[in-house]
Amino acid sequence: MRKIKWTKIGLVLGLLVLLSGCFSTSWVVSLKSDGSGIVEMDYRIDRQVMGMMMSMGGEGAEAEMPQSSADLFDEAEMHDLAAALGPGVRFVSAEPIDDDSGFFRYTALFAFDDINELSIDPMEGGPQSEDEGGAAPYRFLFTPGGTAELKILVEQDEEEEEEVEEWGEYDEEPSTEEQQAMGEMMKPYFQSMAFLVQVKIDGRIVETNASHVDGNIITLLDMDMGKIVDNDELFQEMLESPNMQDDEMVEKLSKAGIRVESREEVSVRFR
Repeated sequence: MRKIKWTKIGLVLGLLVLLSGCFSTSWVVSLKSDGSGIVEMDYRIDRQVMGMMMSMGGEGAEAEMPQSSADLFDEAEMHDLAAALGPGVRFVSAEPIDDDSGFFRYTALFAFDDINELSIDPMEGGPQSEDEGGAAPYRFLFTPGGTAELKILVEQDEEEEEEVEEWGEYDEEPSTEEQQAMGEMMKPYFQSMAFLVQVKIDGRIVETNASHVDGNIITLLDMDMGKIVDNDELFQEMLESPNMQDDEMVEKLSKAGIRVESREEVSVRFR
C-alpha cells in the first residue's frame, strides 16, 4: 500500500487506518540559529486498539502482541528512521514509556547539523509501508544571518489527489447509509489517533506568515481525532474530503480545535 501523506486525506485514510494500525506521532523540531538542532519524536499506539487490529488480521497479525513499549522498536530501526529523516540526521536516544495511560509509547531524539537536509513525515515512526517516493509533507530551507530566515515547505501533492479521484472512478459509489456505517466502524480506531508537527525556534521570531504561532513555537499540524469522531457531520466530511487543506475544511476543523497549516510556504525570520 502506498504511504499516504497527511497533507491529503480522504477515504484512503480509512484504508490506511485499517491496514497500518492506529498510532499517533508528535514531532517537535528545535532549530538553532546556525541551522542545526534536535528532533523530538513521541510515538504511541492504543493497547486495546492494537489488540483489536491484530485479532482482525491486520498488519503484524502474525506477530505476538507486545508485552511492553520496549517491544515496539529496536536501535537498528531508530537508525533507519534517522536516515529517513534526511542525510546526516543521527539517532541520539530512545526511551520506552510504560504507564497506566493505556498506550504503548516511546520517545526518541534525533540530531541534525543542517535543517536543509531534514524532512518530516508524521507517518514515519509507526508501522511502515512501501514508499513509492515523493516529497515528505514538511521540508525546510534555511538561511543563516543576524536575522536568520527559515522557509517551511508544506507539500501540496496534486498528483496524489488526482490518483485518489481516479480510484473512485473504478469503485461503485457507496450509498449514504454505507458511508455512515463505514464511519461508525472506523470511530473506535480513530478515537486515539493524533498527529502533531511543530517547529520551535531558538530565538525571537520577528516576522512570520505562519497561521499558528505561540511565542517561538510554530504549529504546522495538530490533529487530535478524538475531537472529531463525536461530531458525526464533520467526521463524515473529513473522511470524504480529498483535501484537508481546502479553506472551507480548514475552517471547520479549526472550530473543532484542529490546527492545519494551509500555506504552501511558511516563512519565519528570527534573531
